This record gives sequence, structure tokens and C-alpha cells, in this order.
Amino acid sequence: MATIYLIPNLLSEHSRWDPFFPAAFAGLVDRLDGLVIESVKSTGKLLKNLNTNRHIREIPHIVLKENMKPDDFKDIISEIKDGSEWGLVTDAGYPAVADPGSNLIALAHQRGIKVVPVPGSSSIILALASSGFNGQRFAFQGYLPRNEQERRVVLQGLVRESEARGMTQIFIEAPYRNQALIEECLRVLPDSVRLCLAIDLTGSSERILSRSVGIWKKDPILIPKDLPAIFLFLA
Repeated sequence: MATIYLIPNLLSEHSRWDPFFPAAFAGLVDRLDGLVIESVKSTGKLLKNLNTNRHIREIPHIVLKENMKPDDFKDIISEIKDGSEWGLVTDAGYPAVADPGSNLIALAHQRGIKVVPVPGSSSIILALASSGFNGQRFAFQGYLPRNEQERRVVLQGLVRESEARGMTQIFIEAPYRNQALIEECLRVLPDSVRLCLAIDLTGSSERILSRSVGIWKKDPILIPKDLPAIFLFLA
């Protein structure tokens, strides 16, 4: 039986937790037959942080491309031979969560390949735990629509669902569009809704701010265009 390990990466390029990666990670990477990755650069930095004995150039690897089709994932899975061990690494955080790697993992299950999650950070869970919101009932909504009118309708619907079920709503955006999203949230969400922004988690510019929309309007924030952020609210 073949095996795919889900290998977490750093959440931030300047993560303060670099030295705390378990030594066992290096041992795991040293024995892998190959890696499926998002980029050579981020994976190379991960290997350096792990103090592994191998350079990314020395490990057979397949790079996930944008807009991949189902047949592309079939081609990748065919490279994972019976008895081999591979790793799946994302650019930041935990692989296969809001990540194209999930398609590969779904196919792995269909092919009878063993999937092993390696413990590590997920920005979604860290943000939820840090928000003070309901951690027993929550939903990750991924990316909201880019169209302003559609996004407003979706936000209004999420508010109603949050009110009805006491559910924490979680969503993300590309860093360069974070400012537009926070401004839209302040226009659409009622003042009583609690809104949390978790910015650059584990990084040198980390900020976690959780307060009502009414307070946010009085004290707005400017999010740097290069920093990732997680948005959460509870009505």
C-alpha cells in the first residue's frame, strides 16, 4: 500500500515558531520517495527549517499548477506507486484545507492509498480559538464572491445563519483584497455582530482583534496588502 503524508508548512514567511518544528518531521522527509508541492521556494524553506539532510532538488517532486483538471490529478496519483511514501506540502499552513491538494487526497482514498495527517498548524483553527467565538458550531466559507453585490447578499445570508444557529462564520480573501473585504463587512454587518480579524498568524506582524462591528467602525484598521488574514464573525 502507498502512503501520502499531509505535511504542514509555516503559516508566515517570518514565523516566530520556526525552531519549534518537531525533529521527527526531518526524519519523515528524509525517507519520503517524493513530494507533491505548491512551489519549490516555500517547500525548500520548509526543508531548511526542518534541518533535513535533503535539498528539494534531491527529492522527486511534482508541482501543483493553477486551474488543474481532474485528469491532471490522476496523472499525479499514478506516480505514487504501491509501497512508496509521498508527502503533500502546501505553501502555508495545513495542506488540503482551502487548498487544491484536497482533490489529490480525494483521489488517493479512491485508489486505496493510505492518508496520514502529520500534526501541525491550521490558520483557520488558530483564528477560531483566538477569536472567543463559538468553537462548537462554526463553518468555513472559503472565499466570498468577488462581485460586490453578490458578496453583500452572501454576507447577509451568513448573518442570518449565524443568528439562527449561533454559528461562527469564517472566511478568507487574497491579501491584496483584504482591505476591501473588511470595508464591505463594516458596511453590511449589523453593529451588534462581533467581528474578528486574525492577521499574519504566528508571524512578526501578528494581530488578533475581536470586537463588535460598531466598535470597528469607530476604530477602523488598514491591513497591509501582503499579509494574510482570517475573517470571523458571530451574530
